Amino acid sequence: MEDSADHVIRDLRKRCSRKVAVTFRDGSPNPFHCPKSPRCEHVWHYDFRVNRQRYRASTETDDKQKAKDIESKERARILDGRHGIRRQPDITFKQFTELYLRDHSDVNKRSAERDRALIAKLNQAFGSLILHEITAHRIEQWKRERLNQTWKANGQKGLAKKIQPGTVNWTDYAASSLKRSSGAS
Repeated sequence: MEDSADHVIRDLRKRCSRKVAVTFRDGSPNPFHCPKSPRCEHVWHYDFRVNRQRYRASTETDDKQKAKDIESKERARILDGRHGIRRQPDITFKQFTELYLRDHSDVNKRSAERDRALIAKLNQAFGSLILHEITAHRIEQWKRERLNQTWKANGQKGLAKKIQPGTVNWTDYAASSLKRSSGAS
């Protein structure tokens, strides 16, 4: 068995075995008993899971190496996204935030206007990026840059004020909420 980053657990086996009883209790022969197993004419079967979805089938061959190749090809085909496991839509952060505001924030939150203000600031930094390109490192870089910026209220006279860490944290919280909603990791 194997457990990798793609959450793949796999197994390759024959249904027959030398270890099972030769006959059932009623005296009938056990079709799963094979004295020559695994070097017999019975076919190999693969059984694996990818992201909690189980895939199993016969390889239709009694050659173990061919069976391994068949299982590997099937697993690769599934992981390549033909079953929608890895493939995520290429959507920009700006497109996703528009969906988020329309489908979630406007419907479920009293603070939708605050979300719009925060998202406007986030879109300046991340709007053109595809969702999977936004990493924790990029967010930390943006937070560091944001803390060095200043702001002026509408009609404010005098020097601009430094942006407070709480403002950046609140915006970061909004970004992490969006990332969770997108299903990205």
